[in-house]
Amino acid sequence: MKIGIMQPYFFPYIGYFQLINSVDIYILLDNLDFIKDGWVNRNRIYNKHTMTYDYIMAPLDGKSSNKKINEILIHKKYNWRKKILNKISHNYSKSKYYHEVLPLIEKMVCFDTPYISEFNINAIKEICKFLNIGTKIKHEDNRYLQLEGELATIYGNEDSEFYDTKYPLKVIRVVELCRLEGANIFYNAPGGKDLYDKSIFKNFNISVNFVLPNDTSYPQMNDVFIPNLSIIDIMMNNSVDDIEKMLNDYTLR
Repeated sequence: MKIGIMQPYFFPYIGYFQLINSVDIYILLDNLDFIKDGWVNRNRIYNKHTMTYDYIMAPLDGKSSNKKINEILIHKKYNWRKKILNKISHNYSKSKYYHEVLPLIEKMVCFDTPYISEFNINAIKEICKFLNIGTKIKHEDNRYLQLEGELATIYGNEDSEFYDTKYPLKVIRVVELCRLEGANIFYNAPGGKDLYDKSIFKNFNISVNFVLPNDTSYPQMNDVFIPNLSIIDIMMNNSVDDIEKMLNDYTLR
């Protein structure tokens, strides 16, 4: 059983969906600390005039690293949804699959929720459905919440196998989530190479692999190709069949 665990990001890039597509169960873990200037409420799309990228963003209310992701509210004062849709239409109206994809984009952007986590989870699920990704996506599970409470005191429990160890909390969390789901293989994004030591996981009979996207290019609006943009850019410029091929165009390390 292969498992992936990530925070719910805002219209993430192709590598995020390659990771989802590569596992049996994908956990969207949003009861983690919010990180400022990350990818929870913003991402990049193509700017056809400058031939570089531009940001789309959901404004947040009271964002703080002292809060969990699932506690962060979307700001009510700004008409950001209209701004995002206008920016997408302006930059992609001539794209090959604009008319096919736009209704889905509008549906996701207009999803009514006060929480950025719920917004992202809904969008990720909608995109997976559109791209025929059949991975089981989980996020609301009381076992995960219970685990977080247990992790807070795990070092002080003499009956725990982690008692008096130097394993980072993030490693113990992944080990316990794998156990909860009966998984013996953990896949993660390239950035996880600095976070998760494969040798540590071997002690718990868990294999670790990192999903590294290959350098896949595709036609954009101009001759200059900008990699690693939001999945929106790929959906606007490629058929579902072509994107399905991209989902498998990665290297495991």
